[in-house]
Amino acid sequence: MRILVIDDDPDVCAIAEFALANDGHAVVASCTSSSRALEQAMRFEPDLILLDVMMPVQDGPATLAQLKAHPSLAHVPVVFLTAVALRAEIDDLKRLGALAVIAKPFDPLTLPHELRALCGAPAAIAAARRHDVALRSETDAVPESLRRAFRERISEEAAQLAALTERLADSAQAEYPALIAQAAARAHKLRGASAILGAPEIASACAHVERIAGEVASTARDQRAIMEPLRALIAMLQFRS
Repeated sequence: MRILVIDDDPDVCAIAEFALANDGHAVVASCTSSSRALEQAMRFEPDLILLDVMMPVQDGPATLAQLKAHPSLAHVPVVFLTAVALRAEIDDLKRLGALAVIAKPFDPLTLPHELRALCGAPAAIAAARRHDVALRSETDAVPESLRRAFRERISEEAAQLAALTERLADSAQAEYPALIAQAAARAHKLRGASAILGAPEIASACAHVERIAGEVASTARDQRAIMEPLRALIAMLQFRS
């Protein structure tokens, strides 16, 4: 099975690639740019596409529509990945043409047979489950090289968010919306990998930043309300780095 993973977070792509390729039954490629998804899908010719919902420039539903509009890809099943797995959202995504929706954080060890189950291959599913049991006894869900890369990313994200927070503190009010949107986007990307790689406290802090950013954008709430959750997230990242 040829599987294409489309997610703007390179860490999530790397984890999914590892999990699916290590299963031994899939050839995997990934794409971190939704604007290049169609091009890569046409070149890779996947049997299944794993697609993130929330991406910059072009989100998952828009990317799905673009893929389905192309004759050579219209038949390829698409499974959405989302951190907001509410029943109403899941139903909406399926109505758009998705085969299924998998919630983030996903389990790297069970992802392969979960996808095969969705595609309806019982024999392969049973083999994958046996392989997963072997994996659990022989190795960690994610290799140390990916965990090390994630620790390096935590340090970089702490510095980037600290710089954004300083700019927020010193900027004119007219600049707040753009800066808050940048902070929320960074928090969103970090959230998925954090949960998958066993850092739920970071994922929770990222979700809090996203939530406050949304409230600031959609209500009359003081835009500086984002400062406290941002500083809490930065402190957490600095502690973990």
